[in-house]
Amino acid sequence: MRVWIPALIVVLLGVSACGDSPTSPSDSSATVAPVTEVFAGTLLTGGTSFFSFAVSQAGSVKVMLATTTTESGLPLAPALKLGVGVPAGLGCGVTTSVTATAALASQISTSLSAGTYCVDISDPGNSLKQTVSFNIRIVHP
Repeated sequence: MRVWIPALIVVLLGVSACGDSPTSPSDSSATVAPVTEVFAGTLLTGGTSFFSFAVSQAGSVKVMLATTTTESGLPLAPALKLGVGVPAGLGCGVTTSVTATAALASQISTSLSAGTYCVDISDPGNSLKQTVSFNIRIVHP
C-alpha cells in the first residue's frame, strides 16, 4: 500500500502542472489573407451598376474588369468606366476611376483603410449598342 501513495502523489503533481500553459501575446498587426469577391451583372445602354464590399484591414485593393459578353455569351470588348468609391445614397461616390476593357490584369489598384467601399461600372457616353454581361473581380484585405 505504501508504494502506491508516492506514485499517486507524483502523478497528481504531473497532471496539475499540465494545466498552466503559457500564452503568447496576440499580434494585432498580423496580416489578413486577401478576400476575392466577384461582382457579376448586366449593364444596359447608358446604364450604371455598383457593388458594395467591406475591407476589414487597410491595404491594397485591386479591381479587375474580367469579362464582358453579350447576353448570349459572346465576347465583347466595349470600353466601360470602372470606379472605386464610397457608397452614397443609392449609388457609389466614385473617387478613383478608369475607362477600360476586359483584361486579365487589375485596371485599378488603390490603398484603402478599413471600411465599406463600392465598385461602380457604367457606360460612358452611351457607347453600348446592346446590354452587356460583366464580371468584376475585387481582391482586398
